[in-house]
Amino acid sequence: MIVHCIELGSHWWTRITSDNDGNFVPVRSAFFNSTALPRGASGTHWLRCWTIPGIVRFNVAGFPRATMPTHLQNISAFSEGLDTQRGGNRLLFRCAARRDAPIDAYLVVVRSMMCGRIAFGSKWKSEGVRVVCASANKGDQETLVLMPPNGVIQTDEGKWRIGWQNERKSQRRARLVLSSGHLSSVM
Repeated sequence: MIVHCIELGSHWWTRITSDNDGNFVPVRSAFFNSTALPRGASGTHWLRCWTIPGIVRFNVAGFPRATMPTHLQNISAFSEGLDTQRGGNRLLFRCAARRDAPIDAYLVVVRSMMCGRIAFGSKWKSEGVRVVCASANKGDQETLVLMPPNGVIQTDEGKWRIGWQNERKSQRRARLVLSSGHLSSVM
């Protein structure tokens, strides 16, 4: 499946591998991402207080233009889909896809401070929307969701879907936008 990574969770970490001579080995290196909430006033420490554990992994060898994790936002990539292992969700991206490849799903983060809180016990999502991971602490939430192109989610701020915006000439970016209509009509 081809997934367009709109925006990822707040917590990034890497596993960079070197050979015996100290040379970078991209085949065995990876970027990892998950949800987390800021801990402390500096904004440099993250608390991974998972309510739904999960990790997104990017194999570095498949993304030669990504020299830092933030280069992996707003790209399309190949994945075999969401898998559950060792008590948590795993989403592996092996390599980048062509820019014009048809998109099967979108990976997007839902932050309570921007989109509102999700009431997980309710009918908060349309069919096909899956949670990769979620963190919550002291009323704040950060949830990473995998959404089909027509997917809709509900927060206490309203209904959200994927929309496209033009930032510059011929550059379109996907993002989470408020949706009109009823969630029950798409479920």
